[in-house]
Amino acid sequence: MKNLVLLTVSVFLVGCLPTFLGDLTPKMKNFQYSYKVEGKNKSQIWKLTRNHFALVYGDVRSVLRVQDEEEGTLIGKGKVKWSFDPPINSLYCWHDYNILFTAEDGKANLKLALIEGGTCRLTEEGYKVIKNDFRVLNIGLKNALRWGEMKSP
Repeated sequence: MKNLVLLTVSVFLVGCLPTFLGDLTPKMKNFQYSYKVEGKNKSQIWKLTRNHFALVYGDVRSVLRVQDEEEGTLIGKGKVKWSFDPPINSLYCWHDYNILFTAEDGKANLKLALIEGGTCRLTEEGYKVIKNDFRVLNIGLKNALRWGEMKSP
């Protein structure tokens, strides 16, 4: 009887363990977004993006290391938060990512690249959270470039 209880508890606990990812492939690490921004020049696009990042990240100076309006470039490092699935979802983990934004007249590109490591080993669910956060950042920037910061869709 004691062995049956131990076996049942062991099976339950193993079933609750998160699925960890192995090494991230370049495709899994790199997220690239392109924007067509009709009617705006490089400087306008750059300023809209910098202002949007200030809203998203708070103090943009703590995130962006390079802000070159003349070149239309923003380079920085962000952090994304995720947590384990239940029963240990109160443990939060952080992953850093590089940010590279470039603007030209009428168009722009954003590259977000996950950096290996982090405060916890990345799980499948954690990766889904990160992908969703990047998707939301992309949509927010797309809207900011289309309508400006003060307007909404």
